Amino acid sequence: MKVGVAGVYQTKFGELWDWSLDELIKEASQEAIKESGLKKEQIEAVFVANMLADQLSSRVHLGPLLASQLGIEVPVTRIEAACASGGVAIRKAALLIEAGVHEVVLVVGAEKMTDGVAPEIGASLMGAAGEDEALAGLNFVGLYALMAQAYLREFKANEEDLAWVAVKNHFHASLNEKAQFPFEVSLEQVLTSPKISDPLKLLDCSPISDGAAAVVLVSKR
Repeated sequence: MKVGVAGVYQTKFGELWDWSLDELIKEASQEAIKESGLKKEQIEAVFVANMLADQLSSRVHLGPLLASQLGIEVPVTRIEAACASGGVAIRKAALLIEAGVHEVVLVVGAEKMTDGVAPEIGASLMGAAGEDEALAGLNFVGLYALMAQAYLREFKANEEDLAWVAVKNHFHASLNEKAQFPFEVSLEQVLTSPKISDPLKLLDCSPISDGAAAVVLVSKR
């Protein structure tokens, strides 16, 4: 059975001081359902993707809370798979539809990071790393800097090759007014931005962010 996308929605991303995690999840979900043209009562299951709510917001029961906010009584599951949480949630929803278990599934992913302090955020993110790496005192930037060094060495690449990734990503962000940084950057800007952890520079690194996005997946029928 083929799976279709009936509705999508993305909140603004950035430092959203006036928004709570619950509000971001609710808005993304409601607007995705609205765009789908379906009624909320047609939703048969919900997946909520999130990595850091328990560490940064002391929240662990996001799924049932969303069901209560939407006024629906369906199976709701939280998915945690670090940076892949959203992708894993969509895959699970699609597989259930393909298997004929459900016909309409809502998937929403959200994070609320900026309310935390930098050391707390860094330590929480390192929860996705190995224990040995954390005990060695690495943070995510240092860990990925080591990976980048190994990549440049093995594939005989250079820092300009890496910088093109940031140029490409910012170009796509410039097409989305809801992106955290909706503007382009040049290759020179990336290469001359402050070095954070060799060979990674400021514009090679992702920021912490608040935001949510949702999608309504449906069967062909």
